[in-house]
Amino acid sequence: MVVAYKLNIPGPVKNSAAIQAFFTAGLARLEDQWLACGQPFEIATSWEVAPTGPERFYLLYSAGVNVKEGTVHFEERQPANRLFDLDVLITNGGESHSLSRGGF
Repeated sequence: MVVAYKLNIPGPVKNSAAIQAFFTAGLARLEDQWLACGQPFEIATSWEVAPTGPERFYLLYSAGVNVKEGTVHFEERQPANRLFDLDVLITNGGESHSLSRGGF
C-alpha cells in the first residue's frame, strides 16, 4: 500500500525554508515511529519542492487498517502534527481508494 505524506498549508505560499524544515522534521518523526514498531517501509517518491507544497510517498508492507491506525496516531500525537495530511491508499477489487479515519 501507499502512504501519501503532505502538509495542509493555507494561503498561496506552499514552500519556504520554514515549511521545508517543518516537513523534514515530521518525516523523521514518522519514520522513527514506523521503525520503533517494526513497520517496514520504502520511500517511493519524494517532491520536497513541489509547487503545491512538499510531498513524499511511501510503500508499506502491512494491512491497510494497521497502517491507517498508525497514521492517525501520528497526526494526533501532538497538535502541530494535525498540519500533516497522511493518506493511506489501498487497492480493492482493482480500484484504488483512501482509507478514512472513521473508527480510529
